[in-house]
Amino acid sequence: MTVLRSENEKHTRCLAAEFVRSHLTNGGLVLLGGELGTGKTVFVKGMAEGLGIDPNEIVSPTFTIIHEHRSGTIPLFHMDLYRIDSWEEVAALDVFEYLEDRAVTAVEWGDRFAENFPPPVYRVEMSWAGENTRHIRIFFSREKGCQKEVKNDFGH
Repeated sequence: MTVLRSENEKHTRCLAAEFVRSHLTNGGLVLLGGELGTGKTVFVKGMAEGLGIDPNEIVSPTFTIIHEHRSGTIPLFHMDLYRIDSWEEVAALDVFEYLEDRAVTAVEWGDRFAENFPPPVYRVEMSWAGENTRHIRIFFSREKGCQKEVKNDFGH
């Protein structure tokens, strides 16, 4: 099992930028999960950096649900489903229109609805490993029910 260890926000952003550059150059869907405060938005800031988007533009879309960032090499659609209670509410947001071929769609709290999103999909699990330290695990599913862990070929 590969567990990436991040010692601070800067390291989390660096890991996320490298992840995007090595796995999402043509776009893709990323579902992020973890307790409050584990760094999901920080990870998305790093993804933005990897796409050439100013990370200062990235704020959690908890109340607006979806933020669109089109200034990078490919678009980044950042969603936050924290306040959403059911898949019916998610579907009513027309989330599938954001799953474009040449865009990265990052969904905070998307792990709660993982079985409803179409593959291929990456799932990022973040957990506490200390006061400032996080563990990050990344999985990939090419088809429903078939998930594999992404090896640490980018987080040196």
